[in-house]
Amino acid sequence: MNELMKCIICGKQFTSHGMQSHSWRAHGEGQNFKPFKGKQAWNKGLTKENDERVQQYGEQLRHKSNPLEIELNDDGKLYERYLAKKSNDRYHEKRGFDLTFEEYCQLVKEAGIKSSQLGIHGYVLARYNDEGRYAVGNCRFITQLDNLKERKVSDKMRENGRSSGLRVSQMMKIQWQLHRKERLAAIQKGVRTRFGHSSQPKPVDPRYSGPNNSQYQKFWITDGQLNKKWHETWGELPEGFYKGRVCNWKNTGHSNIK
Repeated sequence: MNELMKCIICGKQFTSHGMQSHSWRAHGEGQNFKPFKGKQAWNKGLTKENDERVQQYGEQLRHKSNPLEIELNDDGKLYERYLAKKSNDRYHEKRGFDLTFEEYCQLVKEAGIKSSQLGIHGYVLARYNDEGRYAVGNCRFITQLDNLKERKVSDKMRENGRSSGLRVSQMMKIQWQLHRKERLAAIQKGVRTRFGHSSQPKPVDPRYSGPNNSQYQKFWITDGQLNKKWHETWGELPEGFYKGRVCNWKNTGHSNIK
């Protein structure tokens, strides 16, 4: 990180790179430098009412809705979806995008859907046999599930997926080894980790210890099927019972009654 420098003339602070620009612009030859002197934007002060060029550019940029779009555009995003699909596929040599917006709307109508139903959670534009370009006669709207079923996976894609899976598994193995070392080191130092492990017992609140604890001098007893809580002052254990409990919750009952 660059340290701040103080200008000896005006006292302002800048980094080393900023000081060079400041010295030239504020105290050097750059004081008279005006890059836009004498230049003015050609459309300054012009509007579509007083200039034909501005009016023509505005008409070219403005999207005009057609009757078919008005019928299908129930969420106001149909033209945006068309532009997104067009920009995503124009960079691929094998699957170019040759549909006009009117043709795109016609495909939506033929599928019996509307704009709100388009997307990966609904209907997507797919090519027949996953080949060729997006053009009239070679594509239609189908569900994302059907599109995945038609997808052709090349050997290169399989190899890339296999290598990516190996890299992920190796990274997870390394992360687990580092986590295990840190966890063991924390336990040895007596530091509680996010899993609650510690080599030192957690301090007990005196308000809930000893006679103040509801389980003070109580323990579990069982006959192999029924579990009960027993107190030291209740005398000898019932016949057939011993200390401990069974944890088969489906076939056993629990009782705190003597």
